[in-house]
Amino acid sequence: MSNETAQITDLTADSITVEQFINAEPAIVFAYFTETEKIKAWYATDAELDPRPGGVCNIDHDGQTPDTHYNSVGEFIEVTPHSRVIYTWGYSNPDMGDLPQNGNSTIQVDFIAQDGGTLVRLAQSGLNPNVRDGFGEGNSTILGMLAELLEKD
Repeated sequence: MSNETAQITDLTADSITVEQFINAEPAIVFAYFTETEKIKAWYATDAELDPRPGGVCNIDHDGQTPDTHYNSVGEFIEVTPHSRVIYTWGYSNPDMGDLPQNGNSTIQVDFIAQDGGTLVRLAQSGLNPNVRDGFGEGNSTILGMLAELLEKD
């Protein structure tokens, strides 16, 4: 069982990379990013996923306060089963300030077999430097939520 938390492993002016070890095989972890019911089990309140290049990747999720709800929209760019998924991402909510809007950020998630589990490497680019660190914290938190869920299974 892994109790390690996600680590920020790379920073640039407009991107951040976070890594989290998850005690499950890559095929299992991959499904939690590409199957609607599975992503709703750990992150989304609702989702529409069509995991193929050009397919939609729309995810609704709650914010840090009970009255905050976000709608993100994007599309899948690359889907390599059990290995990698790349999609565009951004909020469709109006008036989001410096936060990514309408798919103008890109997220690449790599699933790397390691020590009987999976090293998940999530890199997000196209971020405004004013909000980049907050996305590092947020991405670390959500990967930790997935690791915790899969530790129970």
